[in-house]
Amino acid sequence: MLASESFSYPEYNHKLQKDNVFLDTPEVTEPVWLETKRGTIPCWINGVMYRTGPAKYKLDNDTVITHALDGMPFAHRFEFKEGKVRYNSRHIAASVEKALVDKTQAPLFVGYTPDKESWICNAPKMLEPLASDPTAVLAGETISAVSPVVPFEKDGKQDDDPLVVVARSSGAYQQHIHSDTLEPKRAFKYDELDPQLEGIMSSSHAQVDPVTGEVVNFMAHPATGITVFSHQSKSNTTTILGKITHRKIPNATTDPVPIEPSFIHSFWLSRNYVIIPELPLRLKNGGMDAIQTGSFATGLAWDQGSPVYLHIVSRVDKQHVASVQVRPAFFMFHDVNAYEENDELVLDAPIFQDADIVMHTHMFGSNLILRTDMSFVQDEEKVNGMTYPPSQDDVPVCRLCRFWIDMRTWQLKEHKVLADQFEFPAVARPMQPYRYAWGASGIVCSRVSDTKDNNSFPQMGLVKVDVHQGITARFDKQHWVCQEPIFVPKPGSDQEDEGVLLTQVNAFDAGGVENLLVIVDAKTMQELAVCVIGSFAASTLHGSYIDLSQA
Repeated sequence: MLASESFSYPEYNHKLQKDNVFLDTPEVTEPVWLETKRGTIPCWINGVMYRTGPAKYKLDNDTVITHALDGMPFAHRFEFKEGKVRYNSRHIAASVEKALVDKTQAPLFVGYTPDKESWICNAPKMLEPLASDPTAVLAGETISAVSPVVPFEKDGKQDDDPLVVVARSSGAYQQHIHSDTLEPKRAFKYDELDPQLEGIMSSSHAQVDPVTGEVVNFMAHPATGITVFSHQSKSNTTTILGKITHRKIPNATTDPVPIEPSFIHSFWLSRNYVIIPELPLRLKNGGMDAIQTGSFATGLAWDQGSPVYLHIVSRVDKQHVASVQVRPAFFMFHDVNAYEENDELVLDAPIFQDADIVMHTHMFGSNLILRTDMSFVQDEEKVNGMTYPPSQDDVPVCRLCRFWIDMRTWQLKEHKVLADQFEFPAVARPMQPYRYAWGASGIVCSRVSDTKDNNSFPQMGLVKVDVHQGITARFDKQHWVCQEPIFVPKPGSDQEDEGVLLTQVNAFDAGGVENLLVIVDAKTMQELAVCVIGSFAASTLHGSYIDLSQA
């Protein structure tokens, strides 16, 4: 069954959000020094935090983006120096917006369903946008100053930008932006690094080996499988680590079964292995349902009866060595950490028991104060294996979970829940045994009612988990929506949790919303400083930090 015949996801989405509950974020292209509202910024923070996320939903009077993750992406830059912070931001997909308004092009969205006639006519342009226009791609899922990129020249001169900053997507195209102004410089594909890296899907969460400096990622194609690669920027060399085409079940007595195209948002990296999860959230009809509607979510189906397959690729032998079955199945967006200890491979991740959370993302981080009464009600049902429409009062629980895999037999030995309500993770010690993980206290905000005027305010805090003892500590403020924390270690300290968390916050009240930069002590989870960015909302999904004192 094709998406147009299956269910009323687009209709429900539009009716639920007909009043445009997402507030636009203004650009701040000229850098400004932020006011410190209270507290003191530690003087030892000397670097730049980049963040990115959907920021513009109302394109003109007729075009309104109605899915939280599909707003036009902005890049945000925070430069810390001597106890002060300088901020600027930029819309990085201006040509995509113009094409949507002019109905000449429509990208493949996460959940928003574009005008059908416009989409069908212009789908080929979306799949292969004009690469010479750096703002013609949607690449605002993650952002990093440690990314593989083809050497860049302009007007015959080598690029002199001191940092290589890339806004990443889960598709083929990535976006190289200026490290200071945030202006897009070029769009590129990974197959420019190596012709073998053909495909239409990758992970926006590329992994970085802190020891070797290698960046590891993959390219996937529904017809040809997954190609895992590493890139060393110092030598500008790319290495193919392995290709995944079939499930390599240890001691199997039957022929290997081909992998199925599935949703892969992130993966794990350890000292010797790359671990790619094949989740039972599959691309229906080889991806044709998504192509037909222009909405990725309509092309996905959850198979509750299928296990998860963890495909193990050896960084040493450069081949796919095994596929580990995990039952019962689970769904994940992000990884937390992976390391090898004795004969065990340890994998940590925030997991959901199924993929129902995918339907909940349409209201993620909703910027507008929400009324408790709903004007549009629809009975719940299972559609493509997921509960639809999503219940606003029954948000799926996300749990930090650990998996132990025996590297001698490639069998799952054990799995255990370490903490509840944990997502958007950060750690201080990647690829090695660790004790602490920080994150947001749930992927979807809980709503705290204001009985005075019957408004409902979103709220989400930060959490610190001691993975040894299962103890959690929280940072919460009423009506604050804290976004992904970025951990910054204190220079010279050998204590794992000695440092700060940097988070961007939307602070709501009956008078509106204020966007804040908040600095939290990573050890005590107490507030250190609050800076005012502006009287607007800005929802960022992910970010990264680079220490300029060591750059």
